[in-house]
Amino acid sequence: MRGFRGLQIRDLLSILVVVMALAQDDLADLVDSRSSLDAKFATSLTSVDRWIDAGILLRDRGALELAIDALLTATRLGPQDPRAFSHIGIILERMYGDAARAAEYHAMAIRRGTLDADSYYLMGNFVSSRNLFELSVKLHEAATKLKPDFLEAYNNKGSSLISLGNLASQPHLAQQFYRQALEATSAAVSLNPRHRTPLVTALTLAQKTADFRFWKNHSAHLRELFVECLERGDQLFMPWQASVYGLKPFHMLKNVQYMSRNVLGAVRGFKFPKFDVEEGMSLSPSSRLRVGYFSCSGFQGNTTTANFVRGLFGMHDRHRFHVHCFARGTHTFPGRTDGSPAQEQIRTDCESFHDMTKMDVFESAKSISASKIAVLVDLTGWTLWPCTEVLAMEPSPVQLQWHGYPGSMGADFVHYVATDRIVSPPEYAEFYTERMLYTLGSYMLNDHVFSRREALELEQESDVSVRRERLGETLRSAGSALFFFDKDGFNHTLSGFEDDDVIMCSWNTLFKCDPDTLQTWITLLVSFIPLPLLVLSQVLKRKVPKAKLWIMQFDPTPPPNVALLAADNGVDVTRIAWSTFFPRQLEFKIKSLADVFVDTPLFNAHTTGVDALWCGTPLVTVPLEDFSARVAAGLVASVSRMQLGTTVARSMEDYEQVLTRLTSSARKLRLLREDLDRARRKHSSDVNYGDARSEYTLFRPVAWVKSWESALMRAADLVVQGEASRHILSFNPVSVQM
Repeated sequence: MRGFRGLQIRDLLSILVVVMALAQDDLADLVDSRSSLDAKFATSLTSVDRWIDAGILLRDRGALELAIDALLTATRLGPQDPRAFSHIGIILERMYGDAARAAEYHAMAIRRGTLDADSYYLMGNFVSSRNLFELSVKLHEAATKLKPDFLEAYNNKGSSLISLGNLASQPHLAQQFYRQALEATSAAVSLNPRHRTPLVTALTLAQKTADFRFWKNHSAHLRELFVECLERGDQLFMPWQASVYGLKPFHMLKNVQYMSRNVLGAVRGFKFPKFDVEEGMSLSPSSRLRVGYFSCSGFQGNTTTANFVRGLFGMHDRHRFHVHCFARGTHTFPGRTDGSPAQEQIRTDCESFHDMTKMDVFESAKSISASKIAVLVDLTGWTLWPCTEVLAMEPSPVQLQWHGYPGSMGADFVHYVATDRIVSPPEYAEFYTERMLYTLGSYMLNDHVFSRREALELEQESDVSVRRERLGETLRSAGSALFFFDKDGFNHTLSGFEDDDVIMCSWNTLFKCDPDTLQTWITLLVSFIPLPLLVLSQVLKRKVPKAKLWIMQFDPTPPPNVALLAADNGVDVTRIAWSTFFPRQLEFKIKSLADVFVDTPLFNAHTTGVDALWCGTPLVTVPLEDFSARVAAGLVASVSRMQLGTTVARSMEDYEQVLTRLTSSARKLRLLREDLDRARRKHSSDVNYGDARSEYTLFRPVAWVKSWESALMRAADLVVQGEASRHILSFNPVSVQM
């Protein structure tokens, strides 16, 4: 062993073990025979390559400590060779989970000019975990240069760029980071279109930023992957995320059925006394039906659910109904209340309010069962924080879902879905496991006639005048703004709109928007002024009105890319205006300045659509296949025949044509606004009832609630009679006393 006096005893033992391992597996030519062992062994000890090979072999055999010993010997024999340092880092990271120590060796390998892409990749992951995102991007870039097919490196580079975009202080900086992030994740998708992580990341980022450069291919890949996942009993994402990807209703149903089966498996074995129909569901004139409303967001005032149902409980007939509210979810406020007017109104108007904040799933179901709830109305469904396990225990004999999730729950333990005949026509019943409970008019309840009467001109109390030309000043005084973005991502203030502008508005979040719809809006801005009219206006020296698009900015990321798309289509970017929020006391005055509301067809306006119609702005939509793509048409149909016949398109092509006809005709827009005003005034003067046979209920909440109550009674009556559930059509009450 002459020449190896510097090696430690541990090193010598490692040498012998390595040689024995190699010889026994016959994986190297170190030992041809026992007689040549000494000569072969002596020559191998001076080779860095041999020690690295031995370390890799030992690592693959699971002898991790010996592998590290061999690799450490290689670092001493070849201190400038980066490979052994890199392999030690990989073992420490992937097999011991020691990212900090691994980073030290990756750093040493990188300083020595490593040719190992894994070291750059793993070091990039480590520095990203320490929030050093710029360095992480550079390290992952180095990994992809060494290994062009390194999918994980592209994906993690994209994740670091997203983090940089989230931290950016200016929209134009965020735009740059997000666009680079989408390019990185798209590179990963191109390497493997069936890899769910980069695919879902890329599509989510595209929705978040309105950067649809890769959307067509990515959404096609996602639809294929979604079907593959369903076939093997796997879940790709939560149902509420899927509405804008163009998935078929059959596949959406299959997805929720898979989820419901998992929920049933999770609660199997939980038991408590079943509901006693005879004791708890007497439907005699002197009895009261116990109805429970179940919210997994705790009826907090920052949710659409709380604002949607806040007026319901005060309109329930307490002579016939005992109404309970069951509030689950996380409350972060003292006293388990968020202090909002919506939650306070619900607590006040509801006869029995049950706080389930500290209850687990079983305790929650037991509480509902103990309250002898005959009809349980789930207001959450498959949304962000579902409590489906509670429903799966069937604490109530009649369980229906309403409002929370736009589609079927896919569960036998949910018996009805509250919907309307436009959102869920009878021919769509195959896409639901529930029976239909058809409401009178739209399934959306609207109590604006009581809670938002400021939209009625004769009822306005505010002295503030809201005019188009000074809208920017009005919003700034209230802490909001009116502004536009240039194509480089910089924002600029706007003073307001001109009187003869034709304003198309969208109060939906752009997360609901798809690229075809956005392109349609941009195209309308391009083609708004016909060439003959433009020539005539120049001859007569008269100003021609311009179409403008007015959008709510819920997220700071989409506007720069929308401006870039507009500029690429030759549209003056000042014609796309943005606002952050509207002060509540002026909200409907401000919204009434728009000429037409442009709906997002794949995921419709819900409460925002109600607001638009109530403040007198016609709503243009097109009913497609899915539940969430038909809600707005139901809203329009529940206002008047004129609105239904004029603003509900038959197809996406017709959607653009309807908008073109309306935005080019001041007369048609005026007639639609006058029709909305008549409907609003008529029902505001007769809020209790109105025409008992009319399904124009959007502005008649009392009539809607009475019809709703009749449907709940009918569902309970079927149970009492021992009949199977069947589709229920809400019938009109004969009288209403308020």
